[in-house]
Amino acid sequence: MLRIIFIFFAFTAIGMRTAQADENPSQAAFEKRLQEFEKKSTASYSYNPPGRAEVRKGYNLFLTADLLYLSPKENGLEYAVQVDLDHRGITEGSIHDLHYDWELGVRVGLGYNVPHDQWDIYLNWFRVYPNAHAETTSPDLFPVWGTTFLTPFQNKLEKADAHWNLRLDQIDLELGRESLVSRWLSIRPHLGLRTLWIRQHYSMEYHFEKPIFLNFAKEKVSLRNRYWGLGMCGGIDTQWALKDGWSVYGNAAFSLLYGEFHLHERDFQSDFHSPFAFGPTHFKADFENHLHLVSGIFDLAAGIAWDRMFDDDQLHLGLRLGWEQHLYFAQNQLFRMQKFENFSNVIANQGDLTLQGFVLSGRVDF
Repeated sequence: MLRIIFIFFAFTAIGMRTAQADENPSQAAFEKRLQEFEKKSTASYSYNPPGRAEVRKGYNLFLTADLLYLSPKENGLEYAVQVDLDHRGITEGSIHDLHYDWELGVRVGLGYNVPHDQWDIYLNWFRVYPNAHAETTSPDLFPVWGTTFLTPFQNKLEKADAHWNLRLDQIDLELGRESLVSRWLSIRPHLGLRTLWIRQHYSMEYHFEKPIFLNFAKEKVSLRNRYWGLGMCGGIDTQWALKDGWSVYGNAAFSLLYGEFHLHERDFQSDFHSPFAFGPTHFKADFENHLHLVSGIFDLAAGIAWDRMFDDDQLHLGLRLGWEQHLYFAQNQLFRMQKFENFSNVIANQGDLTLQGFVLSGRVDF
């Protein structure tokens, strides 16, 4: 209130002496000092105060460790088609896909609270190695993968099985600043770099039904999809305070990576049956492809958190329990040959990779 009264009388004085300002140097200097004071009085409210945990007599370091329980999904990995036939033709059918297992993943990080403007630098490594498998002996079964132009007279299958495994390693380097928007809400925008390694191996084995003239009894297909990418990432972390150290958090991030794919397909067909062959034989085929692609990654996380200061504010402990979703666009670049008549009919970019599941996190500032 005193400041407002002071500013009011100051402006009144300025208005009464405007005509004399050019003739009175001391009055002009007073007006200049008053303007500088007004700038300083409002400057302290032009930015948001820091919201990170501040420890006393510490090293400005913090460690994080996350345990994740994730379920993977990737479209475009169907391995067999089942159809029900009658005298009128195909009446109905179904597509057989993989059964994905839940797998444990880890994420560890090291951060430094920069003294300048309360910034922080955060480096973390995320790793998960999930698997999936499937097997079927349904009647009227037909293969999906394989170099079908090598066996144009294939029979139906009596058995098919498939196995898929994924190796994902991701490293992020972030620069961020946690700020208080209000007493109960803090935000942390961040920007940085991300690098990613993904290794996929998909193998199938087809057993054909009653081999006949010019046909194979067994076919093994091995597909590999190796990827490495590097690019920028950015996002925002939010924390909504409740009471007694409890809060709700929600995070979102997006990144674009320029990466390289190394693709390989190996097809092995054995137990060849033909009246012109002197015993069983086999056939092998190898195909490779290399391509460069810019692909995106979208990350979401939400859950509950608990924070507490210990040892006279010399140690901070934070715990979180939540749900995460990660979407890796266009990661299934496995190619497959579609027709015997046309060797160039190749289908690629089968779909996206997703990871979703629970996460238990811990953070220590010291």
